[in-house]
Amino acid sequence: MKMVSFGNELYFRSCVRLTIIIISITISSYVSTRDTLPEVEHYAADWEYEDFRISPDGQALAYINRRNGEDNVVVLNLNDMSVKAGFNSPDANVVRLSFLTNDHLIIGVTDYRRTRVGRDKFIFNIKKNKKIKLNWGSHVSANSTSIGWINDLLRGNIPIYGVDENTGKIAIGQFDKYRSMALYLADLETGQSTLLERGTKQTRSWVVGKGNKPLIRVDVDRDNNKRKFFLKKEKWQLLLTTDNIWDSEKSLSEDQEKLYIIDTLDFSSVLSVSLADGSTKVSPFSRKDRDVGDFINNRNNQILGVVYDGLRPETRFIDGKINSAFQRLSNSFPLSSVRYVSGEDSLEKIIVSISGEDSAFGYYLFNTSTLSLTRLKSALPKIKNMAKREMITYESSDGTLIPAILRLPLNTDSLVNMPLIVIPKNFGEISTIEWQRDADFFSAKGYAVFSPNYRSSYGFGLELRDAAVGLHNNLILQDIDDGIELLSKRYSLDMNNIHVFGYGFGGYLALMSAANYPSRYRSVAAVDPYWYDIGEGLEPIRHASQSKADFLLISDKNYRWHNQVKNIRKHLKSKSKDVSLKTFKTKHGNRNMEVREKILQEIDSFLER
Repeated sequence: MKMVSFGNELYFRSCVRLTIIIISITISSYVSTRDTLPEVEHYAADWEYEDFRISPDGQALAYINRRNGEDNVVVLNLNDMSVKAGFNSPDANVVRLSFLTNDHLIIGVTDYRRTRVGRDKFIFNIKKNKKIKLNWGSHVSANSTSIGWINDLLRGNIPIYGVDENTGKIAIGQFDKYRSMALYLADLETGQSTLLERGTKQTRSWVVGKGNKPLIRVDVDRDNNKRKFFLKKEKWQLLLTTDNIWDSEKSLSEDQEKLYIIDTLDFSSVLSVSLADGSTKVSPFSRKDRDVGDFINNRNNQILGVVYDGLRPETRFIDGKINSAFQRLSNSFPLSSVRYVSGEDSLEKIIVSISGEDSAFGYYLFNTSTLSLTRLKSALPKIKNMAKREMITYESSDGTLIPAILRLPLNTDSLVNMPLIVIPKNFGEISTIEWQRDADFFSAKGYAVFSPNYRSSYGFGLELRDAAVGLHNNLILQDIDDGIELLSKRYSLDMNNIHVFGYGFGGYLALMSAANYPSRYRSVAAVDPYWYDIGEGLEPIRHASQSKADFLLISDKNYRWHNQVKNIRKHLKSKSKDVSLKTFKTKHGNRNMEVREKILQEIDSFLER
C-alpha cells in the first residue's frame, strides 16, 4: 500500500468532496426523479462509500472511498469537510475502520492476491498521516507475508478489546500456535505489543475493564458443547457456563458490575450476568417477537444500545434522550431502516445509515440535540429510486404467522396484471425492507417481488423459528405458496406470469416449489442450490420435472455440489424440459462485481423470454 502525499492533495480532494444537505426531520419527505429502467451494472456494483466513522470528540469524519477499483481511506475535518489525512490502498481492499482515539484509526484490509483470505490490521496515525504495523510478542506482524491461508486468517483476525488513552495502549487478541486467543497490550504509536494474559488452549475471547485490565476470559469446551466465562479476581474463577459454543456479542455495563450476553439458544433474549455472584436474569432488552441482532458498544465495549432484527430492524438506546431523538428520526422514515453506524463519545453527533424506500444505503450525520440531519454520501449513488415496500404478516395454512416484504414497481402506469417474482431467502438470511440487491433490481424492472420469511427463519423470535422443528420441508413450501395466494387476492397479479428464484437454500426451495406446485410458475432460476436433511429431506431432482416451468441453473464450477447441479440439468433434460446450465470459473459470491452483473443479466434475460 502507498500513502497519498499532500503534494497530490488537489487530486485527493477532488476524489472525496462531499455534498452537504441539511434535512429537517419534521419535513422528511423524499423526492427524486424516477428512472424508467435500471442499469444492471449499477445494481451489481460494489459500494462506492462505506464505513463512515466519527471521532470520539466529534471533530473528524473518516470513511472508505472506492474509486476505479482502488480503495481510499479519507479523514476530514467535520467543521468544513476539508481533508485532514488519508491514504490510497491499490493493493488491498479496505474492509473496516474505526476510531481508537481522536488521532488513531484501526484499519482492516484484505489482500486476495496473496492468499484466499489475506487479512491485515494496522493503526493509522492521523496527525502524522502514517500507518503503524501491529506486532505481538515474537510473532511476525499481521502485515507481513505469512505462509498459508490459515495463518493469514488467524493473524489478521485481531479483535480490539479496549483503549486506554492515558497509557496510549490498546488491548488486542491474537491466536497463538494452538489457535487459542491470547491477550496483548499494543502501543498506539509503535504498534509493538507485549503479552498480558496467555489464557488456555480453549480461550477464544476476552473482556477488559478500566485501564485495559483483564476482567473476563471466555473459553470454549467443544467436547461438551459449552461456553465458559471466567472472572479475574485474585485468580481466574468460573463465573458462568452456557450451552452452545458460539461466542456471541458481549457488553459491559457502564459501572462494570454486569455483563450482557446474547442467549445463543434464544436470540430474543439478552442475559444480564452479575459480576458479583454470577447470577443471571433476562434483561429488559429481551423481546419475544424479535431477535437481538447486535449490541451497540462504545470503544471499551460498554453497552450503549441494542439492535433488533425484523422486517424493519429497530434500535433502542439506553440513554433516554438519545433514544427519543433516534426514534423520532426513525419514525420520519417509516418504510426504511435507520441504523446507528458510529458516534462521538457524548452521542450528540452520530452517523446513521438509511436503507429502504428512501435510499439504497445512504450515510447521514444526525445531531441528537438539534434533530438536524446532514446527508453525507450514498453507498450506491447511481441508484436513484427504490421500490415501494409493503410489510405483510399473513397466516400459513396451519395458522403460523409469516412476516414478508412485498416490493411494488415504480415504473408502471398501472398495477394491473403485475408479473410476480418470488425470492425465497437463503438459509440464515432475513428478508427486510432494507436494500436487497436482487429484489430491488427486479422491482425496478417492473415486477412485484415477494420475499417471505418462512418458518424456521431467524430474526422474529422463537415462535416462528421453532415452527419448523420436527416438521417437513413441504410446510416451508406451503408458507411460500400461501403468501402467493394472499397476494393474488389483494393485488391484480398475472397468475400466468409468476417466477421464482433463489440462492443456496433459496435455490433449493425454488426448485422444490416448482416440484410441489407444478402449475404455479412460468420459470425457475436457482443459483448454487443446496439442500440437506430437514424433515423428509426431499430432493429436487425427484419431482422438479413435473413442473410446467422453464429452468435456469447457475453454478460455480468449484461449488461443492456442482455435480449434483449438473445431474439436475441431466434429469430435467431427460424429461424434455427446457433447462439451461450456466457455469462460472469465478465464485459467484459478493466479492466479484463482474460475476454479480453476469448473474443478474442471465436471470433477467431468462425471465423476459
